[in-house]
Amino acid sequence: RPLSPRADALLCGGGALGSAPCLLLALISAPARPGAAYVFIFLGETLLSLNWAVSADILLYVVAPTRRATAEALQILVSHLLGDAGSPYLIGVLSDALRAAAPPTLQHEARALQRALLLCP
Repeated sequence: RPLSPRADALLCGGGALGSAPCLLLALISAPARPGAAYVFIFLGETLLSLNWAVSADILLYVVAPTRRATAEALQILVSHLLGDAGSPYLIGVLSDALRAAAPPTLQHEARALQRALLLCP
């Protein structure tokens, strides 16, 4: 961290802020241009993944050496519990609630799923 003592935080924040427009553009462009949507998904996920190594590094230099393994395990457990474990269910419940008022067509189902993905960060 020779250039900035806040480099870790700036990298995590910049990656998160940069991924949001890319993933939004992927959702918006998916029906008309699937190829562009794949490019935006790749860019968004790559930018979003910038914080993995940095957050592990922050955790390792903040926690005492005798507790690092436990801290890392808890961080991974909590991130999976809050992220990929419950999010598919939440997106499905939201999508079902959004399409309940619309007629059961494929276009309305796809639009409800798209809106559910936009509503959940």
